[in-house]
Amino acid sequence: MSENTSKTRHPLVKLHNEILDFCNFVSLTRHEIVLREKAIQTYPRAMAQTVD
Repeated sequence: MSENTSKTRHPLVKLHNEILDFCNFVSLTRHEIVLREKAIQTYPRAMAQTVD
């Protein structure tokens, strides 16, 4: 939980901040995005099959 979220007292604002914290936690990092793009370029046929 971020410092901003833990300091918030209003329950709805706190819930909102917790949701934002979670979204930030599960978001891909720039490094993960680069790795994903490299994988797609390296294995285009395999990636196309997973999308279908």
